[in-house]
Amino acid sequence: MNSFYKNALYAFVLLALLLQGACAKIPLKDLPTTSTASLHTDWTLRGTGIDIPAEYSVDIDGRTLTFKESENDLPELETGTYPIVIYNTAEHITLQGSNATVSTKDGSVEPLPGWLFTAVTEVSYEIFEKHTVTAAMEQQVRLLEMELTITEGNPERITRVEAQLTGIANNLDIRTRTLSGDHLNVQPAFTRTGDKLRANVRLIGITGTQHLSLRILFSDGREMHTGAIDLSELLKGFNSDKHLGTKLTADIHTPIETGMTASISGWKNVETSGGTAW
Repeated sequence: MNSFYKNALYAFVLLALLLQGACAKIPLKDLPTTSTASLHTDWTLRGTGIDIPAEYSVDIDGRTLTFKESENDLPELETGTYPIVIYNTAEHITLQGSNATVSTKDGSVEPLPGWLFTAVTEVSYEIFEKHTVTAAMEQQVRLLEMELTITEGNPERITRVEAQLTGIANNLDIRTRTLSGDHLNVQPAFTRTGDKLRANVRLIGITGTQHLSLRILFSDGREMHTGAIDLSELLKGFNSDKHLGTKLTADIHTPIETGMTASISGWKNVETSGGTAW
């Protein structure tokens, strides 16, 4: 080997040794594996007069967080995508897992539970980028108003009205939005003002068919029954857009003759703002 090639080989070996030493002296840091994200809750779709809950819960990565503001930072987590379930505490509604259940007694659902809101979404955690996820909160309890105008009979003689509406749900799976209830009813509390009989209930939803029956008691000792009135067609869209209330109106006939039955006619469904009733 001539001196030129020998010197070139020595130089190459020396350069390699120098580079190896330099690399050994500059350690490479590991890339981060965790990141952060934030949550924005949008409470726009709620009935008129219904307040945003004072606080609400957020389930993420096996932990439950409690927030009071609409903008909040989520905990630092490993990179990836995480499901989020959001809900608030509402009177007469218990939450266990993903199930929200309205209390019942003797097959009758609580007629005036609190206002429940939920949302199900997901958030991505990425290195060097903070994502904000917006959750549109859904109102899960809907207002149902009923107003009956007494067009026949003497309203002043009515002392009490007992009512039952069947086909009522009392359970909601928050994740799947599935409603369920087994042979349940709700008992609207009708009150009379002049020639109007009014009642309102708040329902998490309906199942099957809905039938309304009334028992009307009079000051002279008489009582009248309406029989079961099918309201299923009037309420067929009740389980969606729950921030919009539903008001059913009709005329009720209560003849003064003994032995007559009460009847209801002229049913109408009027969409309302879904907040506090009359």
